[in-house]
Amino acid sequence: MFYYGKNSLNKKDKQKINEVLNEGYLSQGKSLTILEKKFAKYVSAKYCLAVSSGTAALHLAITSLKLDKKNKAVTTPMTFVATVNACIYSNIDFDLVDIDSNNFNICPKKLIKYFDNKKNQNLTKIIIPVHYGGFPCDMKEINRIAKKNNAYVIEDASQAMGAEYKKDKVGSCKYSDISVFSMHPVKTITSGEGGLITTNNKTLFEKMKLMRSHGLKRKKDTPWTAEMISIGYNYRITDLQTSLAISQLERINKFIKKREKIVKFYKKNLKGNNISFQECLDDSISANHLFTLIFNNKISHANKVKLYNDLLERKIKFAVQYLPINKHKYYKKKFKKNYKNSENLYKNAINLPIYTDLTHKNLLYIVKNLNKIIKKYNL
Repeated sequence: MFYYGKNSLNKKDKQKINEVLNEGYLSQGKSLTILEKKFAKYVSAKYCLAVSSGTAALHLAITSLKLDKKNKAVTTPMTFVATVNACIYSNIDFDLVDIDSNNFNICPKKLIKYFDNKKNQNLTKIIIPVHYGGFPCDMKEINRIAKKNNAYVIEDASQAMGAEYKKDKVGSCKYSDISVFSMHPVKTITSGEGGLITTNNKTLFEKMKLMRSHGLKRKKDTPWTAEMISIGYNYRITDLQTSLAISQLERINKFIKKREKIVKFYKKNLKGNNISFQECLDDSISANHLFTLIFNNKISHANKVKLYNDLLERKIKFAVQYLPINKHKYYKKKFKKNYKNSENLYKNAINLPIYTDLTHKNLLYIVKNLNKIIKKYNL
């Protein structure tokens, strides 16, 4: 079965995990520090914190800002629910701003319009741009909007590890206060489950580090005692996970190049159909976490079901990422308005398999069958 995403593990990955098992340090050992230093260097950020998941990373990032309960965040409807759930965990509300129809990221023009409302100017203190599919947002403009409105910027870079914006790695925090990443099994690199946080702000880093492990701090005069000085959580990541992440990080450039190669293959071999693709900003390089194509003629729900089932019979399982936040049952009552671009993307797009272990033969099989079915239903 060809899924939309999948991890790539090799013998060296397994050897790294075995080394940790042999050493006996299963949590908060030396591989944790090694990973944090290596990743901070990779993205050119001053500080990095490894945690148990991308969701934990988001929660710590928002909580570290210590905002008032009346404050809000603003993000995009086209994201995984963890982005907005982390706001709720942190006792703040959130709003949504629609995406740009070309790059599928939060639209800066719509964001400016959102802040034209004085109530939003006063209450919205965090902007959370999501790099959809690994394609960088217009961070320079978002940063400008944030500064004008006295707001923080937290980049949800869960899908964008390895991406670049204006020659800087996403995660450098050049245009943000904090960036967060996921190491879920389908992401650029994996630790099984896990998350990474980067920042250039030492105060925020220390706050998040403290909260990662129950808010406990060792006392200088009695080093055998850990005293709770802040509310905290059990967001520690194991050394088995960090050792795997270190091994994977060594191959990240190879992973990114392979994804670029797959994208070029798809675009070349799907050409001629009435479809379009996600566009990357100038001076940016995508991590290509997703390969998204849109049916320009607007595919009906019935035809989408037929397409899904026909491909599934051929062991090709596409995904549709994501159901817009305002369409989830839990959040439906909160949002009365529609977000046209996000909803159109969900209705008319599919995500094809894209991962490192796909062979040329696999890709030929996928495009051959997709082209055949597109013609069959005249999509």
